[in-house]
Amino acid sequence: MYWLSQKGMTECAAREANQAEKEMDATLRLIEQRRASEVALIKAIERAQAEWLQFRTAELDALFPEEEKQVAYGSMYNTCRAQQRERLAKLRTAELRLWLDGDPEAQGCSGAVSAPAPVGAHD
Repeated sequence: MYWLSQKGMTECAAREANQAEKEMDATLRLIEQRRASEVALIKAIERAQAEWLQFRTAELDALFPEEEKQVAYGSMYNTCRAQQRERLAKLRTAELRLWLDGDPEAQGCSGAVSAPAPVGAHD
């Protein structure tokens, strides 16, 4: 069996978190491309994403609130923080996908989510 060092585990977790964040960013760019004609929507999504980034920071701080992180959470702290970053990015990406794929569970209460306008429809 192959065992990673703590440094190796942290690097692996950081790579996975970075990849999840890249996928989230790519999803945002795709929304901006596909729904570019919906200026108010794009501005609202950009504002929501900026707020989400603040939420992510606050959420990570809440998960690991102690000032002395290494003392409080041990040598796994950086690995665990990266794993939580990955989890949060994947959840956000799933939320963002609704703007591309619609929400079949919304039952008429989805606002702009369920009916993306065709590209160029609002030119």
